Amino acid sequence: MGKGSSVALRGLHFFIRIVHLLCAIIVLALFSYFLATLSNHSLPIHNWVRAVEGISGAAVLYGIVSTLLLWCFPGRQFPSFLTMMFDVAFAVAFIYVSVANRGGAGNCTGEVKTVFGTGQADQKVVGKEGDNLTPLPKSLGQACKIQTACLAVSIISM
Repeated sequence: MGKGSSVALRGLHFFIRIVHLLCAIIVLALFSYFLATLSNHSLPIHNWVRAVEGISGAAVLYGIVSTLLLWCFPGRQFPSFLTMMFDVAFAVAFIYVSVANRGGAGNCTGEVKTVFGTGQADQKVVGKEGDNLTPLPKSLGQACKIQTACLAVSIISM
């Protein structure tokens, strides 16, 4: 193989790492919004919401570290082995994230199941009123669409 193919392969690998990192950042941002609104409005927080937040946070950290390892130590055996093992682990983790967001797999009309509860898509999300920093979604349908975005990027990230 020539030097040009090595650079092209490294560039493709770098591109894939950046896509994984961006997907993890999107899931982290959306679930941070979910956690903030649930907490600020005194709504119950399910354990799976916390789990998805933790997985996506760890994936962001791993994405940054693996991109740096790719840049600093290309083609070395031990860093490559570590990234291969973590890639498999995070693929399985994002399968869990996809399953956790299966409520967004439908068309977000009719009966929907979201982080904010289950009900009709046009039903308003109700929380504790007061001096809250984060606004609630206007309806359960809107929350379902946010979960659909998380489902889509978690599938891309696998």
